[in-house]
Amino acid sequence: MHTFRVWVPEATNVDLVLRDGVLPMRFAEGGWWERQVAEAHHGTDYAYSVDGSDPLPDPRSPWQPDGVHGFSRVFEADRFEWSDDSWTGRDVRGAVFYELHLGTFTLEGTLDAAAEHLDYLAVLGVEVVSLLPVAAFPGVHGWGYDGVDLYAVHAPYGGPEALQRFVDRCHDAGLAVCLDVVYNHLGPSGNYLSSFGPYFTTRHSTPWGPAVNLDDAGSAEVRRWICDNALRWFRDFHIDVLRLDAVHALVDDSPTHLLQQRIARVALPAEGAHVDVLGHGDVQENFGFLGDDAEAGQPGLPRVGDGDVRAGQGEGAGIRLMGAGDDFDEGGLPGPILPNDRMNRPWLHGNVHTIISDDVAEAFGDGA
Repeated sequence: MHTFRVWVPEATNVDLVLRDGVLPMRFAEGGWWERQVAEAHHGTDYAYSVDGSDPLPDPRSPWQPDGVHGFSRVFEADRFEWSDDSWTGRDVRGAVFYELHLGTFTLEGTLDAAAEHLDYLAVLGVEVVSLLPVAAFPGVHGWGYDGVDLYAVHAPYGGPEALQRFVDRCHDAGLAVCLDVVYNHLGPSGNYLSSFGPYFTTRHSTPWGPAVNLDDAGSAEVRRWICDNALRWFRDFHIDVLRLDAVHALVDDSPTHLLQQRIARVALPAEGAHVDVLGHGDVQENFGFLGDDAEAGQPGLPRVGDGDVRAGQGEGAGIRLMGAGDDFDEGGLPGPILPNDRMNRPWLHGNVHTIISDDVAEAFGDGA
């Protein structure tokens, strides 16, 4: 049995399209539509029809086996049997990052093929494997910065279970995994989000097209769509670090900036969790509010001291804001990747996650 849910706030009718038929969906609270199907399970193909439209992929599609224009597919992440319970994490201060493009790292261009060479990276001295974006994008080959199905792992790379296998193998080899994610824009081909709701706004613009709606009408669910995506990488794929692309283009004039909301969503579910926001140059000036104490008038998280880098050393949740001059003299990125604690927080992989903005990555040779 599987319950299908999709946010389409302005629609009159939404239908669930299966390979063998079409089923009407029920309007629920907050603009969501639902339909429970007893016969649906892992591997079931589906799409949505909005007010009689052609079948459209799910905005939260976990799997696009036939490309960004095709049907979505149900993916049950908890089917995978992880073997990384002994993974103790890694402190990224002074760590060696290896930026890996899956399409060019091996002749096969897949996650499984890349996993066969992890021992080589470990011997080379690599400590963190930094994957370029894996969200589904049109075609077979590309840099990944024109992704349109942000919850789905690009099918030519092997799909979602292949990413689980890859991360599991990385942890077995003593390697942490950083994932590049893009939330400031989406590619044009295969981008059907506007058919579902106000995912974009004309209040702002970006060099790549319409801005993602972070502060206009209907933005609450769009922001939730982004925050839930970050949690998905940590929870379902055991990713250790997220690198946020072009955070300067996340234009948000709402009282609580998206980055502030997102960090709270990652940190607060785990008592005592810390989140490091790594930035370059003006991170303190432009994003200083991220560390403001909620009691001081901002709905953020309190800052923690520079020495408080290990889980359990501090009290409560907190954020460290680190600019270009912080701990960089030692030649490393500041901020920890720390051990899992699935016994107490089985749904959240690790009790410390690091979020890296694009500018700090560029400072260390990232050419994106």
